[in-house]
Parts: sequence; structure tokens; C-alpha cells
Amino acid sequence: MGGFCSKAGGKAKEKVKSGKGKDKSIETPPAERPSRYLKDDGPVVDQGNKNPGEPKKEADMSVKQFVDSTIKNNKVVIWSKSYCPFCKKAKQAIFSLVPPDEVEVVELDLHPKGDEIQDYLKEITGGRSVPRVFIGGKFVGGGDDVVAKLKTGELEKMLKEVGAIKA
Repeated sequence: MGGFCSKAGGKAKEKVKSGKGKDKSIETPPAERPSRYLKDDGPVVDQGNKNPGEPKKEADMSVKQFVDSTIKNNKVVIWSKSYCPFCKKAKQAIFSLVPPDEVEVVELDLHPKGDEIQDYLKEITGGRSVPRVFIGGKFVGGGDDVVAKLKTGELEKMLKEVGAIKA
């Protein structure tokens, strides 16, 4: 499967040619779509948390429980990183058919347990790279895979089958 980012943590740097033919690195800006885990939103705090300033631990769920329940309880899930160009391609393809608020996007670079989640995604999908796109509880691939399915009409069919878009 193609179209994945595999950089672990941190911000992505892209090499670009400057006007004089030299390579320089630039930071890739964060994704345009808001996420539940954007840094600007501040920590997610549980009202019953003993230390209210600390981030909520997904209601004390284990990483496995969090990932499994997220996949089970949402028609479309994109495990992403905000700076990843392949993740952006997958999101754009899906958002062309489904409103963004109907899709669960988890930005792993902004999630406090992003690395652990990625490790578990490797266990269940065979790969640790992002994006990891699930439709109807099934892993369907990464950025290039989702774009290819959009072009063939398969993505729309899959989304209709799970009720993410009306038939």
C-alpha cells in the first residue's frame, strides 16, 4: 500500500530547491481541519481528574480500548498527522464525499499517546505509517489508496455501504 508518512513525532520538514539550486528545509504547516487534539485547544481535562491541569487520559481507557472503540463507533476514521501530505490527500478525498464533521480524525502528532496509538495500529494493520484509514471498521489503506479508490468510484461505494453518505 502506498501513500504513507512514517516520521515519528515532531514536525515534518520538506526539502525544496531554492532559487540557486540549493536544498533548504521548510516546516509543513498543520492540517487545515480542526481536530480534537489541536494544541491551540489546550489540554483535554476530565472534570473528575484529580489533577485538573493534566490532560485527560481518554477516560482512563487503554490505548487498545481507545483505538478499538474509535474504529467501532465511527463510520470513518482517519489516523493522521497534521503535517503529513499523504494524510492531507486522504482527508481531501474523503471530505470531497463526506462532511468533515462526519469523519473522526485523530492527529497522532498532537495526541498525548500518539506513539503508543501508532504502535497498536501497526499490530492491527501491519504498518505504523500514516494515514491509517478505516471505513466501517475495516482498514482501507493510506493516502494513495484512498485517492485511487475515489477515482474508481470504490470509495463512494464503500462510504454508502456504511451509511457515511446517502445512497
